[in-house]
Amino acid sequence: MIPYLYKENRLRFFLHIMLCLFFTIFEVGLAYIMMLSVDYALNGDLSDAKYYIVGFLAYVVTFFAIDFFTQKSRLGLLRRARMELRRDVLRDICKLSTTQFHRKNVGEWISILIKDIDIIESSYFKSFFNLFTNILQFSISIVLMMIISPYLCLFIFVIGLVQLLIPKIMGPKLGMKKKLLSDAVSAFTVEASEKLHAFDLLKSFHLTANVFEKVNHSSKSMEERQFHSNFFSALINLLSFTFGQILYVGTYFFGAILIIFGQMTLPMMIAASQLIVYITYPLISLNDDLAEFRSAKEIIRKLVRLKVGSDDQTHSIQKRSLEDCFIFDDVCFSYGDKSIIRDIRFKMHKNRKYLLRGASGIGKSTILKLITREIQPTSGRILIDETDISQISKEDYVKIISINSQNLFLFNASLRDNITIFQDSFTTEQLTEAVQFAGLSLSLDKRNGSYDLLDFIIGENGVNLSGGEKQRIALARMYLYQSDVMLFDESFSNLDKDSRNDIMRRLLKWDNKTIVYISHQIEEELASEFDSILELTEQGVVLS
Repeated sequence: MIPYLYKENRLRFFLHIMLCLFFTIFEVGLAYIMMLSVDYALNGDLSDAKYYIVGFLAYVVTFFAIDFFTQKSRLGLLRRARMELRRDVLRDICKLSTTQFHRKNVGEWISILIKDIDIIESSYFKSFFNLFTNILQFSISIVLMMIISPYLCLFIFVIGLVQLLIPKIMGPKLGMKKKLLSDAVSAFTVEASEKLHAFDLLKSFHLTANVFEKVNHSSKSMEERQFHSNFFSALINLLSFTFGQILYVGTYFFGAILIIFGQMTLPMMIAASQLIVYITYPLISLNDDLAEFRSAKEIIRKLVRLKVGSDDQTHSIQKRSLEDCFIFDDVCFSYGDKSIIRDIRFKMHKNRKYLLRGASGIGKSTILKLITREIQPTSGRILIDETDISQISKEDYVKIISINSQNLFLFNASLRDNITIFQDSFTTEQLTEAVQFAGLSLSLDKRNGSYDLLDFIIGENGVNLSGGEKQRIALARMYLYQSDVMLFDESFSNLDKDSRNDIMRRLLKWDNKTIVYISHQIEEELASEFDSILELTEQGVVLS
């Protein structure tokens, strides 16, 4: 994760490190200024006051400038690191197969993109800079303390060693609590997101009160995890602070003894008392930062597992089109010990229109998932032109196969953006042709008035459209992207008869495309217009 801080601009990172060094030197240098001030007071001579005042003002102005540029530089590095990390996580998510993607709820993915990256920033990136600055501050202060008094330095070393053991012992447990918190946040996000999306449904059945209790229970669980995580972190800080107090008070006590024995002057003790601040504070912060640093490792492991999943590429063969036929060769699939389909064997030839039908629960959706590679056959092979589909790269396969389901997703955007899915590589002529093919212009032109049809805003989830118009958008999408094989899973079953038949006949007239329509019931008149019917039964597939 640290490379995110410097991989885009090493020079900026190096300059920030140098600024941190100068910042630390000036901060610790306050002890020297305090020593000079006390020494000047003991001398009792005001003749050099103006030189001390000028020197002090120069110190303050320079320190302010260094601190200003250090903070600005750090915030810039953190912003860039956050952006680069989120970009890479998004890229890894996009590389996942649909099966891998749906292993998590959408709310969990959003939690990773927001909450987990925030944790990485606060517990890892910021802790790294804090650790670096604190180590610098601690090291410089220890060297100066050694010059002032080796005895005080030995005392500080012993107490400081105890402080450093605290995060070593308690850090792993804090990490587990952070992991539980992250899981609780994901669970709450999923619960709240799902119930809010179902608001209309819940309201219609008067179930909002019951659902409120479930969401509230998830919220309580999340806050409970937050409390335990924060409390354990506070306990670590408290133990570190206690040993810091022992260190601070002990400096004055031993300093007084050393002055009595003539091994230290009063100005040196004042300087030592200030140096102890620059020793104890880094130690206290060091424990906290080390604990935070370790706790972030659980989130990092989660992101690494995501990257490993997205890089899992077993498909290597390039194939970008269907040349002859799509083959199921003795395909079986089982969930555990339960057999869903067995010994399925059939061929679908290029540019033909197929109706796959059968009773509910017979396995039509399973065949669809096998074709789209959401699941893998328990045995047998699925081939495209003698090439096993499991060996075709994901990028090529999605160009060969496209699917339209009954549950269509629409963006709260223009008709143009919904059809192109925000891709600007299509011409207006191509879009117009797709709209006309899908029959959208016939229904939308009437309500759209004088405005450009493609700029018509359809509303959230197509609220401004009818069911038939939504499915026509899906048809226009598929026409625009031109896959060789197009699958329709009960896509038009909720439409009225006229809309359904109109869209179906548009599909059946589509030349140079292989169409597979899956349905458990369809009018015989319409079914007869398909080139072939694949009847799925318990004994297998019957071709007619």
